[in-house]
Amino acid sequence: GNGPYPRKQLEEMIEAAGGINASVSKDTAYLVCKDPESGSSKLAKAAKFGTKIISYEELLKLIGAN
Repeated sequence: GNGPYPRKQLEEMIEAAGGINASVSKDTAYLVCKDPESGSSKLAKAAKFGTKIISYEELLKLIGAN
């Protein structure tokens, strides 16, 4: 979704911090989400796998970008 930075820039920031941008799987540690109540299929899949849902603000803290 829409975040504090353009999607491409966020992807580059995540990769620079050692993360990857991939589809949700059992190996996904975090899913960044603007609205955790949206009911999207990605959120449903993340819940099924026990993936932690985080906000953009939490992401920026994790990658040291704030």
